[in-house]
Amino acid sequence: MRKITHMFFALAIAVWFLRSMQVYFNVNLQLYYAFIVIAVLSSTLPDLDLRLKHRRTLHNITIPLIVILTIYAIVPQVVVFGIAFLIGWVSHVLLDAITIKGVCPFYPLLDFKLALKLCKSESVIWNILVLMLSLLAIAVFYVK
Repeated sequence: MRKITHMFFALAIAVWFLRSMQVYFNVNLQLYYAFIVIAVLSSTLPDLDLRLKHRRTLHNITIPLIVILTIYAIVPQVVVFGIAFLIGWVSHVLLDAITIKGVCPFYPLLDFKLALKLCKSESVIWNILVLMLSLLAIAVFYVK
């Protein structure tokens, strides 16, 4: 998928998550925007493995879990930002899992490949479809 598609998909999930959490917690505006920025930016990080074993080295859930658990162990007060980081990263992995190339979601623990083979990552139609659905979800969750 294209970078912009990953970013809007992560944004949709982050907005949904924040709207869901507002029922239980008081989310102030600065926290809201920081959460959104972290989720959107972290959705682009798995593609840093383009020069390595692409879709293996960083396209997994192991790396972000290690990162947020390490940060939580050092500074537990920022756990909410760790959740934002995880949302962005995992949203990227989920989107790439629907492609022909797929991902190795548990690498390096397991070398299992998940490829739903619904589309090619370069598919203009799929990128537009996911982008439009993300925008629709953002509008629905934001207006609520």
